[in-house]
Amino acid sequence: MELIAVLYDVDPDGNEKEISHGALLDSFRAINDEDSLYDANDTMIQANHLFLSDDYLTPDKTERFDINLFPTLCRVEAGHSLRLETSTLEGPIRCSMLGVLGASWSSVLTNSQEETLPGGVYTIFRGGTGATAINIPLVNPLSLPTAYSHTTNTSSCFSMPLDWGTDKVYTLEQQLNNF
Repeated sequence: MELIAVLYDVDPDGNEKEISHGALLDSFRAINDEDSLYDANDTMIQANHLFLSDDYLTPDKTERFDINLFPTLCRVEAGHSLRLETSTLEGPIRCSMLGVLGASWSSVLTNSQEETLPGGVYTIFRGGTGATAINIPLVNPLSLPTAYSHTTNTSSCFSMPLDWGTDKVYTLEQQLNNF
């Protein structure tokens, strides 16, 4: 099974915007506890998966899956909510990305993974000791250091205004004038 998690910011009107996503093949769920990251309360905040060998699921046995979402920093406005979507099938957009990268599922999966991946019935728990949980660290934006930069050889001569992190919104025309 491939388990996919997508985190959305949902506005009061129900419009959603993806914040982050991640995925994990069930057979690669084993983690290295020593190299995983934990917070002060000993809650795992980033799993370090071993990816050494396939360890397939046993039917009717509850298993833990630590899915790393791609790290991102975002602001969730007042009145908005977060929605975590889990699925076992990639959406058409992400599947098409493999084609863009010049890869197919058959070149990403091992033969045994490709044979066992399709099909199955899965239960995701919403309560008790095996409940699904998400760890979202909260950060005071004023605690973040400010880093000033300038154009570099790899920045295509594009620089953002020094106050880019404020609430000021720049139009595309204003951004292009920074070239």
